[in-house]
Amino acid sequence: MIRLSSLDQDAAVELLMFLAEEESFGEVKKQLAGRISVDHVRSTLKELAMSLAHVETDDIVSDTNHIDSKLLSKKTKDVLSTLSSEQTDQLKSLFSEL
Repeated sequence: MIRLSSLDQDAAVELLMFLAEEESFGEVKKQLAGRISVDHVRSTLKELAMSLAHVETDDIVSDTNHIDSKLLSKKTKDVLSTLSSEQTDQLKSLFSEL
């Protein structure tokens, strides 16, 4: 497994954009049908990539490992709200390690 923290910032941005554009997200369709769309997942990944590309990581993740909600759109917040607390913690951890 590749750890996001092992990638430089540009590579992480490229990876997020690649996933947003190329991944089919079959499990999203199966498990989250009606609650969240694949388009929302794609736009969330793109927004995260753009935020990572344009904003210093320290501005996104504070010392308490909390994603600054002012930098995220409502769609992104909606997608993140569907994650379990463990998944949310993993995502926050990945971004705090960059």
